[in-house]
Amino acid sequence: MSKNKLLADLVYIFHFIVIIFVLLAPFTNIPAILILHITFSVCLFVHWYANSNVCSLTVLEANLRGLERSETFTHQFIGPIYDISSTGWSNFIWLITIFIMCIAVYKLYNTDKFKTAWKCYYNLKENSSYTKILECFKPLFLL
Repeated sequence: MSKNKLLADLVYIFHFIVIIFVLLAPFTNIPAILILHITFSVCLFVHWYANSNVCSLTVLEANLRGLERSETFTHQFIGPIYDISSTGWSNFIWLITIFIMCIAVYKLYNTDKFKTAWKCYYNLKENSSYTKILECFKPLFLL
């Protein structure tokens, strides 16, 4: 197996993991995963709105395989969804993605770690340092 094919296969697997993450992460109770999902979703919305329609992972995979971007399996599989503005499903996909992100926000907001972090922040003095504020929220980012 050539080095390029192996790297292209690894990029493909990573791309697949990203898709699974976007679909399943909101259904966990781990605050760090929920925060990552919310952040990723916001970035995805910005990307869709900007309509750049170029995924760096697909471009990398295409270059490693010596193909045009549109010829990769990943592009053919994700393209109809990823090219959000040119599909009849665009509004539906936006709504589903917003709904899934709202699940993540709701679940994060209702975790004990978030409630503890918010209470810590609320109890700080008005002139508290950024370090103290960050200490309140640090547990949210730990797995």
